[in-house]
Amino acid sequence: MSIKYKNSDILSVSNVAGMFLLKVNDNQLVQTLGYTTEGIGANLYRYDAGSTATIDGGFVLPGIGGVLSFSDVTFNGTAGTGRFVAVDDVIADVTKFGAIHDGITIEDAPIHRALKALSSGGVCYFPKGTYLVNPVYYGPTIFADNVTIYGDGNATIIKGYRTTDDPSNQFYNIFETAGRDNITLRDMRFEGYITALYCDGGSNIDVTNISGNWHIANASNYYVDKPLCFYGCTNVRVSNCHFENFYFAVYLGGVDTNDRCNNVTVTGCTFEHTRTSSFTTYFPVGVYVYWADNVSVTGNSFKNIYPQVENGSTGTGMGYGVYEGDGACRSVVVTGNSFEFRGNGGKRAMGVYLSTAEAGTVSGNTFTYVRPKWKFFTVDTGTDIINCKDHGFANGDAVYLESGDTLPSGLSATMYVVSATTDTFKVETSVGAGAANITTAGTGLHIVSTVQNTAVRIQTATGQKYNV
Repeated sequence: MSIKYKNSDILSVSNVAGMFLLKVNDNQLVQTLGYTTEGIGANLYRYDAGSTATIDGGFVLPGIGGVLSFSDVTFNGTAGTGRFVAVDDVIADVTKFGAIHDGITIEDAPIHRALKALSSGGVCYFPKGTYLVNPVYYGPTIFADNVTIYGDGNATIIKGYRTTDDPSNQFYNIFETAGRDNITLRDMRFEGYITALYCDGGSNIDVTNISGNWHIANASNYYVDKPLCFYGCTNVRVSNCHFENFYFAVYLGGVDTNDRCNNVTVTGCTFEHTRTSSFTTYFPVGVYVYWADNVSVTGNSFKNIYPQVENGSTGTGMGYGVYEGDGACRSVVVTGNSFEFRGNGGKRAMGVYLSTAEAGTVSGNTFTYVRPKWKFFTVDTGTDIINCKDHGFANGDAVYLESGDTLPSGLSATMYVVSATTDTFKVETSVGAGAANITTAGTGLHIVSTVQNTAVRIQTATGQKYNV
């Protein structure tokens, strides 16, 4: 079929395979009605009879007599004579690289081809639909600076496909960079066992208006490790995102004092767990600050971030809104956030935990259904009395005991309050068991909180300065 386009005749074919069968002259325009299926991935191409350009599966296709075939991003078909070149060679619409977005077909290869085809300033677009991807690690998938990746909001879904229940050696970074600058990811949703964006180095990374449910509905009920992961990145901004059912939603890391994230803002986001059972994660965190400096966590909402285990079960269970530890972070600011932990059986959660930061500010936050702080206690081993001023505990409360070194003999991590007065109490291993016999005082700093929730814990060391 032939139609007019800007005073030029355009030939029309059903799909790209039909285009390779044409006998056309140089500069002929050809409109495909779809990539493989009419209605999906339609595009306008120009025939370049003398071209030997690299075939990428979207911007550049085989010429006359060609056969289109790829092994992931490697062309292994027949090049034919000349090339059919897309008229629009800036926006890499993944459907014009072969994606079907039907929620059934595995889409890794066309997605990878579209991303690889991007040069500096390129844009990759995911039209609305569900893109199924396989959890196999490929390495970096973005090879240029100044790249924007976007979809149609929650109508664009990238979904992890799983063939087994054990994810121990399966992880998938749908978008991964190594040392790339000026990367933008926005307006799409992720589901299942996939990391949305993994950046190893690079600067000026912006993630906005993404959402996701990272729970795996299978026998093991795993959460993905890190929905957003940044190692040694500078100038990172995560804004207006919604994270649901995760392990470490936003992870800021590095390897030492010289290779760490710097200047990071997380703002306007919601972090929440909506499942109350049948999931596997011991240590879920909304924003995990590991090796990072100058981190600002402002104006976010953290809701019901609980571990799978009850305190005292096998493994230590604690959920956190914001967690900083081990990396001696130079500045962490946590302001204007809301932390709401409404209770989940015997599971525990903490709003903010700062451990090794050289300086930190925790101010202007709201805490709902959480204890105001941890309490310090001492033990009289002769009377089995725990001295803890204005502890606020009642008989029967489950409390969590922790020490900088060793708990006093006769105490365990989770116990129950008996014989409570304003400033003292005893504990028992189970309700009605009778007060525990405490025989030695242990070593280190002893602290106590309710098993349920804690607002802020700051563990200070020499030279650290905090404003709370």
